[in-house]
Amino acid sequence: AEEYRAEDQEVLSTGRARLNFERVRTTRSGNELWLRTSKIPLPGSDGEILGILGVYEDITRRKEIEGCLREQEARMRLVLVSAGDGIITINSDGIIESFNRAATRLFDYSSSEVIGVHVNRLIPESYRSAHDGHMKRSLETGIANIMGTGREVQGLRKDGTTFPLFLTVSQLEIEDELLFIGIIRDLTREKEKETELLKLSSVVENNPSAIIITDLKGTIEYVNPQFVELTGYAVTEIVGKNPRILKSGNDPEKYKNLWTTIQSGQVWRGEFHTRRKDGTLYWSGPTISSIVDKEGKIIRYVGVSRDITRQ
Repeated sequence: AEEYRAEDQEVLSTGRARLNFERVRTTRSGNELWLRTSKIPLPGSDGEILGILGVYEDITRRKEIEGCLREQEARMRLVLVSAGDGIITINSDGIIESFNRAATRLFDYSSSEVIGVHVNRLIPESYRSAHDGHMKRSLETGIANIMGTGREVQGLRKDGTTFPLFLTVSQLEIEDELLFIGIIRDLTREKEKETELLKLSSVVENNPSAIIITDLKGTIEYVNPQFVELTGYAVTEIVGKNPRILKSGNDPEKYKNLWTTIQSGQVWRGEFHTRRKDGTLYWSGPTISSIVDKEGKIIRYVGVSRDITRQ
């Protein structure tokens, strides 16, 4: 009440109106009531202020909505800051407007170093023209041919080194302002794993020994070219079959011992009289072991053997 009287006294004494200021008051029920208020002096014929015209508008609902929006914005900012992937927002001119914490780790720039700078700073020279072309077509035609889709590109770090990344771009329009949001995932580790797998695959494919991989039931899932050459079976003829197709019929006890050994996680080594597709026999000296997952659980069996007939 004192505050309201002070405001009234100020208007009366100065003769100047106070327009559109906001006040909150507590109702008798204990709820908050927000009012947008204007107080206008009412002069008499002689110019003296006779009183005050007070105009009040209830803006409580608007304040509640604004509070919800601020809360949602705070949550979104928290998500952006804590997200594991890099998130970068640029405007229609390609200028960076936001740069989250993960992006700073990926590119080695602080947010203050890149906000307000063209996004080309983060793109290697060989990719810039394509990026600019995508943005230009999107702005000119309204057709966002890369929006919502992901693709592999290269990123440019602060120190000039490049790294592979997976980029997903989406488009957002806020109050007639067009924004592009890029979500970035570092592919460095995945590419390193791919390289290691390619090396391993090359070693297996070109190995002079016959290599066979089966599931836990013994169903053949893979054979290398040397296995095909040694046994005479084509890949399509042998995959999905059981290795018993190679049995000569001798040494049944040896096969029992083999399965007992590898199912216990141990390595089995020995010799077999093996039958080729054409029915001829040869002596093989296989080494058979288990493949385990991260928890140590057996998931496959692998056999490596050579023709030892001449030995």
